[in-house]
Amino acid sequence: MILGQVSWLDCFVFLIFLAPQLILRVGLFPTLFCGLRALPFLLIKLPLSFIYERFYLAHHQQTPFVRKASWFEDLVIRCVRYAFASIPSSIGRVFFSKPVALPFLRFRMLRHGYIRSPIHWHEVKEHNFTGLWMIADPTREPDITVYYLHGKPPFFPFFPPPPQHTTSPLTI
Repeated sequence: MILGQVSWLDCFVFLIFLAPQLILRVGLFPTLFCGLRALPFLLIKLPLSFIYERFYLAHHQQTPFVRKASWFEDLVIRCVRYAFASIPSSIGRVFFSKPVALPFLRFRMLRHGYIRSPIHWHEVKEHNFTGLWMIADPTREPDITVYYLHGKPPFFPFFPPPPQHTTSPLTI
């Protein structure tokens, strides 16, 4: 399943899914304080750096990304860079949480004409890990299973992964 480019509508819908989850998971005041701390970036630094790099720098002085990116892509990347550098992880992890990501994925799928996911997937919860089982045809045995590990602490092959690692098998 290949979805089209993210649009302004997608960003707006993502924020609609994100706002209540931030309040529920982080709290109203930490969310507001984080938003207030982001205002100087959003109102001053973002527009000024965008205008300067786009319109005042000569083409050969612009970064390669700015030369080839659309305005939308440029703004989104600048915001994402700011978010990863300046937003606390307790707030940032809500952006990628299941209650935000799944409804957003469903919205994008519906917008592109997918009523159901073309790939079967379900959540797997074992005693020492959680993950997603994805397979094209759930009635057949997979030819190969690939486990993708990610998490907070470093993973060493000679130690079992701690519970905060998420295992996502990719089945072919």
